[in-house]
Amino acid sequence: LQSTFLSTLSTLVNDMANNDCILVSSQAALGATSFTPDTIRPSLISFTWNMNLGLLDLSFSETVKGVESFRIQQLTLQSRQSWNYSTITFQPQVDATPNTTLDDTHF
Repeated sequence: LQSTFLSTLSTLVNDMANNDCILVSSQAALGATSFTPDTIRPSLISFTWNMNLGLLDLSFSETVKGVESFRIQQLTLQSRQSWNYSTITFQPQVDATPNTTLDDTHF
C-alpha cells in the first residue's frame, strides 16, 4: 500500500454536464486504500492450430507473464482426448519471424 499511488489530469473524465474532473497532481497523488493480491491461477481455455502457417495460438483465462516464462516443453499435442493417442511434445526453437509480438493472454 505504501508504494501505489494515483494521479490524474483534469481531462480524465467528464460528468454528465461535461465538467472536467478535479486534477490530482503527482505531488499530491492518492494512496491506495487496499490491495488484493492475485491468487487465481491462469488456465488454458482454448487454442487454434493453423497447419498452413505453422501457428499454434493459446488463449488463457487471465493475463500471464511474457514469453520468457513460457516453457514450451510442458506442452503436448495429442491426437485424441483420452487413452490410445499419439503425442507431440514441443521443443524450444528460435522464432525467425521478424517483428513478432505477443500479447499477455495469447501465445
